[in-house]
Amino acid sequence: MITSYSREARQARLREEEEIAWSEFLDFAGPRGRDFRQAWDARGANPAPWWPGAVAFAPWLIYRRMTAHGLVVGVLLFALGYVAATGGMAGKLGAAATLGALSAFCALYGKRLYVGHARAVMETARLISRDEAECAARVRQAGGVSAAAAAAFMLGVALVALSLTVLRPPDEEFALRMSPSVGQINRAAGM
Repeated sequence: MITSYSREARQARLREEEEIAWSEFLDFAGPRGRDFRQAWDARGANPAPWWPGAVAFAPWLIYRRMTAHGLVVGVLLFALGYVAATGGMAGKLGAAATLGALSAFCALYGKRLYVGHARAVMETARLISRDEAECAARVRQAGGVSAAAAAAFMLGVALVALSLTVLRPPDEEFALRMSPSVGQINRAAGM
């Protein structure tokens, strides 16, 4: 009898601690934090796929203030684009397969990655804070969203893509098509 009571009490305490952690997460996540409840409760199970993760994962990571993760994904996407643009058919197929796998990973695990990041930040805040108020302030400061950072990232991506497009040297086939023939030169010279 005592064992079942202590087990029930322990489970009740764990549920209470989990709800406190969830409220800290809501402070961390900022707007739309409740959208992460399924990923928060998953604990090993895969939540439902999340389609924006497959489409705009790098900007979303930066928007959610996971800048290092977002930059790594962004660089990987640029590398895949470069391989697809400069490689032959094998390079294009390899880049497409890698991009598909990355998109599927991001769709399946994007929210869980963010929740794991939030749990780590909250645990660190608990360890280095002197009291609950300082811990809550650290969690709010580390979390939230940054629309300006995501917009700056997208602007940077657009500028890099534009500069690579404009500054890219023309290939030989294009140069041959654009160079005037001997007949065109003679006609222009009036011969």
